[in-house]
Amino acid sequence: MQNFDADIAALEAQLAHIKSKQKRRISAFAFRLTVNVVLLVYFWHISWVPWLGLLLLAFTCVNVYLIFMMPKQLQQKIDALKQRMHQVEQLYSNSED
Repeated sequence: MQNFDADIAALEAQLAHIKSKQKRRISAFAFRLTVNVVLLVYFWHISWVPWLGLLLLAFTCVNVYLIFMMPKQLQQKIDALKQRMHQVEQLYSNSED
């Protein structure tokens, strides 16, 4: 049981860390995206830059997914681990009876 408790504590600490840094990550992401869009518009006349824009779009989608979905997935993982721990405790208490 101590192993489960340690895992839950580690995941909750990681979740708290991610949530505390989320605003900073969003502002850094917005700044990077703005700079990239300005550079794309400025250099659009170069033949390979539109392809770079598609690559930027793919990376942007991944980055947005990581910023907004990572805390939710981590919370789901914590809840699933707590549920498994509760099931094991119930199984253990039932086997003692």
